[in-house]
Amino acid sequence: MMRELQGPCLSDCACDFKTAILARISFVYLIACSVYLAASRNMETPFKDSLTSAQLLIKKESTAQRTKLFSVGVLVGIVVVAALPIFRPLAKS
Repeated sequence: MMRELQGPCLSDCACDFKTAILARISFVYLIACSVYLAASRNMETPFKDSLTSAQLLIKKESTAQRTKLFSVGVLVGIVVVAALPIFRPLAKS
C-alpha cells in the first residue's frame, strides 16, 4: 500500500510558497559558497604574500576579484536551482 510522502524528500517534497522560496535562496547561497571556495583555493592571498605600503590597493583589487567570483557562483546556483525539480511549492487546490 502506497502512502503519501511527508517530509524533506527533495524531488517529492511539496511545501508552501514562502518555504519553497527560502529553500531556493538557501540552496543558491550554498552553491555560490561552494563555487567560491573551490575556485579561490589557489588564488593568491595578498596580505600573506605582501606586506608593502601598497596593501590597501592590493586589498581593493582582491576584493573586486572575489566579488566577481562569488557573483558567478550565485549565477551558477540560480541556474542549477531553476534546472532541478526541487523545492517546488504546493499546488493550489
